[in-house]
Amino acid sequence: DACVEVVGCHTRVDVHWQDGKRTADAEAVTLAPAKHVDGYYEFWPQDFVVRKGAAEGEAQQVGVVVSVDHDERIAVVSWRLNDAEAARAMLYANAADAADGEGAAAQAEQRREVVPVYDIAPHPDFNFKVGDVVLRLPSIPDPGEGEGSASADGAA
Repeated sequence: DACVEVVGCHTRVDVHWQDGKRTADAEAVTLAPAKHVDGYYEFWPQDFVVRKGAAEGEAQQVGVVVSVDHDERIAVVSWRLNDAEAARAMLYANAADAADGEGAAAQAEQRREVVPVYDIAPHPDFNFKVGDVVLRLPSIPDPGEGEGSASADGAA
């Protein structure tokens, strides 16, 4: 056995900033947590959001935040098209691909838009953030799927 003394400790981190830029291998002591954020109107890259103002019963348009300008209070959002819009866009994109050989079909799946942060809201189902604790619950089998029950083809 040896007796040792720790004389120094260094932590380095990779940072994904709110504006979409990345800093690799930064000294952790040069950074501080952002505890002054606005809460509800504070978005970060990769957050799922919905557009505000959808009518009752109307499907909400879902997007993913690409970047945010905190000072200007605007965000770049990549909107996912609903099924009807996606089918229409794919039809036109496939025709464009045949004409110009570009990847228009891939671009038809989504569109980017600069929006004020006040016009979007966190997605109601996917609103967790980096650092949140999440639990994966075990799946519970249906009562009819237990041992000794008949399978779909009638075998026990």
